[in-house]
Amino acid sequence: MNTNKVHAKLTGKELLLQIIRWILIVFFTVYALFPLFWLFMSSLKTNGEFLAGNPFSLPKTPQWQNYTNALTVAGRDGEDWLLDVHCSKGTYIRTLCHDIGQALGCGGCM
Repeated sequence: MNTNKVHAKLTGKELLLQIIRWILIVFFTVYALFPLFWLFMSSLKTNGEFLAGNPFSLPKTPQWQNYTNALTVAGRDGEDWLLDVHCSKGTYIRTLCHDIGQALGCGGCM
């Protein structure tokens, strides 16, 4: 089996530029993804852990019920459903209703 491998040798300046390029790629990747990681890990904390603890710490025990508590079915009348949503200020409830209706294929309104 004949394997011809081509290895390009980089000069000192080219090698330095490659190293700097990869350092910048890694930095901006961490910079872009860290807020999403923090948001997800914070959503799994209890209120006490979130308010009193280190904001960058991991939750002691993940609180997965935070997601089930955020949106619950409060009632049903025929084909109409009443949803109870726990959200913070700035959440667009009309958009949330629209998106849920779109996902279910039936439309949603408020």
